[in-house]
Amino acid sequence: MEKETINKLSSSLNEIRNAKDISTFVIIKRDDTSLWDIVIGGHNLDNQENLIQIADILKKSLLPNELRDFSRIVLLNSTDNFISNLRKTFSLEHGSMELQNAQINSIFIKHAYLLFSK
Repeated sequence: MEKETINKLSSSLNEIRNAKDISTFVIIKRDDTSLWDIVIGGHNLDNQENLIQIADILKKSLLPNELRDFSRIVLLNSTDNFISNLRKTFSLEHGSMELQNAQINSIFIKHAYLLFSK
């Protein structure tokens, strides 16, 4: 993933954090696809209204050709096992952390950038 795209996602993260109570923001490329997933964990986050609001924030930051690199936005509650295990394993408030060939729960992660985990 381009550094410029990660920087744009970091800017979006700041806007999302101002609007929502999130605990995790990670971009994941799973083993079975060439596209990326944006996975966001937070308190009472997994509903349609939040999805629309977060998608709008991301669309303001990313160009159409950058948006094509993503397959989906996944919103999970902070209590979700994947989010809980990610937060227990990694703590990051600023910057980014690159992960490769990792497994969390039963999900194999080919490549990921963790932008926030608290």
